[in-house]
Amino acid sequence: MDKAALLQKRFAHEEVELDGLGSITVRGLARGEVNELMAMNPDQNAFDRFVLSRAMVDPKMSEKDVEEWQKVSPPNEIGTVIEVVLRLSGLSAGAEKSGLQEAS
Repeated sequence: MDKAALLQKRFAHEEVELDGLGSITVRGLARGEVNELMAMNPDQNAFDRFVLSRAMVDPKMSEKDVEEWQKVSPPNEIGTVIEVVLRLSGLSAGAEKSGLQEAS
């Protein structure tokens, strides 16, 4: 086993189409990011900000950017993106031992 290969980032990526806006690219979360999120015990808004600020690849967004998006987005828009990130991270509904409750 090559140690360098183990230590390289290797996240699954996927494009998510947002009605009327185009597509964005997201990635799955790293184990360390999931552990950090679990330790926070965030409310839904903080959960969204944490996940999306780390998982959005294009465009890259900060937690403050996601907070602004939360203020103007339709109710299902961010939830759709979160669902893709959780699936890519192996944390979607039915995923074993995720430690996280399903996002709503």
